Amino acid sequence: MCGRGLGISSVATSRSLLSLLQTDDFTEATFLLSVLGEGTFLDLLSFIERYAPDETTAELTRRAKSDESRHVHFGLAHVRYGLATDPTLYTRLEAAVRRRAATLHGIAGVPAPVQDSLTILAAGGTEPQAVARGHESFASYSKPCT
Repeated sequence: MCGRGLGISSVATSRSLLSLLQTDDFTEATFLLSVLGEGTFLDLLSFIERYAPDETTAELTRRAKSDESRHVHFGLAHVRYGLATDPTLYTRLEAAVRRRAATLHGIAGVPAPVQDSLTILAAGGTEPQAVARGHESFASYSKPCT
């Protein structure tokens, strides 16, 4: 890292990465990383694009989304092929998701520093009323689908 030493990561990120390293099966790891993980990242990029402060940021975000979308499509194609050829894969994927959920139990989905950054981005400033609107925007974005 350019001689600056190790960076930091959130507990959620560290545990999420650990769950991938503990997976011995490539298809299971691909599903967890490329489909679930990068699918979530696509959602975050959509939020950034929506609240981008300028066209350059919006364009860079669109390009990043395009790249991440390729990763998700690779994962989906790989998993579809696996499901078509391996009758045990569905059960194994379900078990992998349950193991990952247990590993991440009690941890918020988006790390607090990222939540704060996205709140300020949506706010368009740091004035209290703007931050309140930004918080509402992020809260409505991050609600689980029902």
